Amino acid sequence: MPVSVRYPQDVELEGGIIMPTTNDTWMQRNLVIETDRSEKEVRSILSKEGFEETSIEYPKPGRLGRGMVKKFKDWQIHLRLFRHDGNIQMDGEVEVSNEYCEHLTHGWLPAFDICADIIRRYFGGFWVYHKEYRLYAASLGRERVLSLGEPESKTSAIGLVAGVGLVAIGVGLLLASSKKD
Repeated sequence: MPVSVRYPQDVELEGGIIMPTTNDTWMQRNLVIETDRSEKEVRSILSKEGFEETSIEYPKPGRLGRGMVKKFKDWQIHLRLFRHDGNIQMDGEVEVSNEYCEHLTHGWLPAFDICADIIRRYFGGFWVYHKEYRLYAASLGRERVLSLGEPESKTSAIGLVAGVGLVAIGVGLLLASSKKD
């Protein structure tokens, strides 16, 4: 099953700069949701929404604690929190579940709309910050829908690791027995 997200197609930044989001620019994930609520409050609502702290993830500079993940079917939403000028920023992506090896290769979509919906539902307002221009959005224009198809195959990461482990044990036993002879 493919997955889709909403993302602003046009963004007006402070000072009147208009930023259209193209296929190249949305992948840079420059737009993040920002709230004046505490990290503890944000983590609490993410937990209420079914997110759990990640056990393993690639380190990101400035990240506060561990990221948070919510799985649905063969997909997951992975959110991270950052501090900016005393506020909390949320950034993340929708990607193939890390239960599959394709998690590393299949691609991702920005979780902008998911972050915005959660903050709006619990806290009301928020700001949108453009990381590259270091400016806040004055307004968001129309939205576009971004979609990511399901991977053609799904290889269980646990199965792959177990298989490689069994092969390594077998080779080790073979080598050990050949040294005895």
